[in-house]
Amino acid sequence: MGLMEEEIRHLADEMAPSAAGMMTSLALDYPPIETTLRAVAWTCWKCGVVSPAFGLVHVEDFTGPWDVISTVQGIELDRDLLLATGSPLASTIKVRRSRTRGTSLLSSGCMRCDALFGPYFIDEEIMGILASDSVATMPIVVQLKRPQLEFFILDAMRKAR
Repeated sequence: MGLMEEEIRHLADEMAPSAAGMMTSLALDYPPIETTLRAVAWTCWKCGVVSPAFGLVHVEDFTGPWDVISTVQGIELDRDLLLATGSPLASTIKVRRSRTRGTSLLSSGCMRCDALFGPYFIDEEIMGILASDSVATMPIVVQLKRPQLEFFILDAMRKAR
């Protein structure tokens, strides 16, 4: 039994039996799915270099506005996907200080000067892309197989907002 299976079974032990059965089934019985991470080509406000501003995850070729999940506010997933593939772009997602917000936050940033890319502006750009149904034109950063349960949870979180 792999580590993920052990963790799932441990979590299932703490749940109501019917919920645990559903969760275990979703996690173990469904095959992994091809997941795509996309980014906006973002021009740095500080140095002018174009860098990826991360923010959309979807299943393989499903790029309609209702099929994709914005991850701008939950960018940890994007970093995890980049780390899972060994992408050096993972280092562009890190905690940075925002003078506008007066706090630190996990964010996309410039590959050259490390300037923070504000999530508000990235989210606005992504909303425009979704409204124009042009997700397929965004650069694909990584594609990898992920557990279906992971995508179901992301979709549930999106619908809960």
